[in-house]
Amino acid sequence: MLTTTYTNEEFRAFCEAPENADKLFELINGVIYEMPSPSPLHGLIISQILYLFKAYLVQEALGYVFGDNNDFDLAPGVVLKPDVAYISKTRLPKIPSRLTVAPEIAVEIVSPSNTEEQLLEKTLTFISYGTKLVWIVYPDTKTVWVYRPAGDGSLNLRKFTAVDRLDAGDILPGFSITVIEIFAGIEME
Repeated sequence: MLTTTYTNEEFRAFCEAPENADKLFELINGVIYEMPSPSPLHGLIISQILYLFKAYLVQEALGYVFGDNNDFDLAPGVVLKPDVAYISKTRLPKIPSRLTVAPEIAVEIVSPSNTEEQLLEKTLTFISYGTKLVWIVYPDTKTVWVYRPAGDGSLNLRKFTAVDRLDAGDILPGFSITVIEIFAGIEME
């Protein structure tokens, strides 16, 4: 973590510097956070979740699903890079050159370097900018913690285990998978 605060433009220039070419960063409240390079397991889980969302979206062309290479430029001092994100065509009728709206669904795969505080801060940041559903996927325990904003400003939180069904509520009507589908065919050490 770097302690100087940056604007979004300064952040982009920082990321494009030659010494940062192979690194990943996010900007939260003007502070740059370096993200570790994803492990093979991390990448496989992302591709599996992308596949599950895309399989649904082929039948119901409601929106777009994005992988972890996309920056979401949400506000001054806030540029996030979710592992998986969904945005409806209602909110994003055409693909812009830069994503400036929060995804309706954001998915984060927990890495060994993540702290609970970091995950919560990122989750709350997504929700404060309009994300309606955040999945935090824990590969080690094959569980998913789901965060949803409540109407009274509080946050609903629920843990889903391997046999539980995840859905996306009215964001993706009829979309439903079991948690274990996220890990299907993946043999972990």
